[in-house]
Amino acid sequence: ASLGLGGTRPGPVQLNLAFREPLSGTFPDAAELDVKVPIGEETERELEFAILDGSVSTIVIAGANAGDRADKNDIRKFEHQGTRPINSLQTIAKAIEFHRMIGSSAKFNRLTYLKLLWIGNKQALENFGKGLGILNDRQYQANMAAVTELTLLDAFKLESPLFQFQRGGAIATAYVSGYSPTTLAKALMDNHKIFTVGIDHPIIKGVRVTPHLSSSAADCIALNRAFTKICVDLIPSPKIK
Repeated sequence: ASLGLGGTRPGPVQLNLAFREPLSGTFPDAAELDVKVPIGEETERELEFAILDGSVSTIVIAGANAGDRADKNDIRKFEHQGTRPINSLQTIAKAIEFHRMIGSSAKFNRLTYLKLLWIGNKQALENFGKGLGILNDRQYQANMAAVTELTLLDAFKLESPLFQFQRGGAIATAYVSGYSPTTLAKALMDNHKIFTVGIDHPIIKGVRVTPHLSSSAADCIALNRAFTKICVDLIPSPKIK
């Protein structure tokens, strides 16, 4: 591997030894590895130990008993992950910093509100607003007035708990009678440019909707209107005599 990607000359390569948290076994011991780089006619390179560089090919040293070789009852079997994207490792500290800056409670409240808004259940929105002391806020009231109560439409079925707020957070699954999960997800994307995930499982069927912190109230109002149109379009038009 030290011959580089083309196999014709030394490196550059880097050994990912520092991020195996921890190695799955005591052998091989990374500290005792004797790395030998065939030099050929080029100048000998000094081994460098630094932050991993995503632009350089990386060799991951996995510990013994990792992956398929692990005992199925050994928790260390989950350590084997192959070569992970370096950007994921480099952003862990920033992600934790971002989470702490917002706080778990504020995250939960925001995501729960966005979920309740696209579902449009007025009683749930009132209870939630009262609990946070924001029910009489002008914008909160305006957003409540802008959505249709989907749970009152015969074609709309909600598969997630509504009033036990602590059980759901952002995620909710719903379906519309006459649509399969995949066709409903496709209709939302093709006609309204809204991405959802179709779940077609023996126990639960529907589309899973997961607002993000970056989602706006307007985004969820748009989803509510999209569901409303899909459900209303299923109602047969009255026959004209």
